Order: sequence, then structure tokens, then C-alpha cells
Amino acid sequence: MKNNSQITDEEWEKLRNAHFSTQDFVEALELFDSIRHISGNSDFSADVYADIQKVKELAGKVFADGQRDNTGELFFEAASLDSIMRDLEDWIADIREAFTALNKIRPESLSGVDDVRTKM
Repeated sequence: MKNNSQITDEEWEKLRNAHFSTQDFVEALELFDSIRHISGNSDFSADVYADIQKVKELAGKVFADGQRDNTGELFFEAASLDSIMRDLEDWIADIREAFTALNKIRPESLSGVDDVRTKM
């Protein structure tokens, strides 16, 4: 949605002089696009779903049924999923940081204009 709101000259100067890294922001957007691509990849999504189901099944066997023989596989599979989730979490944290930095320099006159959170 296009916004035709005008900012003051003072706000414009403050924005121009803000210590904001465009490079960091672009890199965060690229990470965001990577996550979108990964989550839209049906093979990746199917593999992660299958791995989650496997861990749930193994956890049931180990903890509910007392099947000690499955303990190693449970922890191996869980560690693999944990690694994927940590990578995604790190990427999301980097993206959030970039958007937070951008929002910190948002001109006061644009407060509340096209604020997505107010529309939810």
C-alpha cells in the first residue's frame, strides 16, 4: 500500500543522519526470502514433517513404552531437528533485529500510518 504521508524537514534530516545499515537490512531481507524459499520447498517441508513425526514416535517408544533400544535414535533425530530449528531461529532473530533498527528511526509523523499491527 502506497503512503503519501509527508515527513517534516527536521525528521528527514534526522532520518538521513541516522546510523542505519542498509546493507544489514538488505541481508536480513535476503534471509527472510531464504526462509520463505525453504518453507515453500515441499521436499524440505515434507522431510521436516516426517522427522518430527519420527521423533514423536520414538519419544513414545522410549518414554511411554520404555523401549530403551530406541533411545540413541531418538536423541540423534531430536538433535538433527534442533539444529534446523536453531538455524531458523538465528535467521529470524537477525531479521527481527534489522526491522527493529528500521523502526527505531521511523519519523514521528509516520507513527500509526499503515501500521500493520493495528489492522490485525
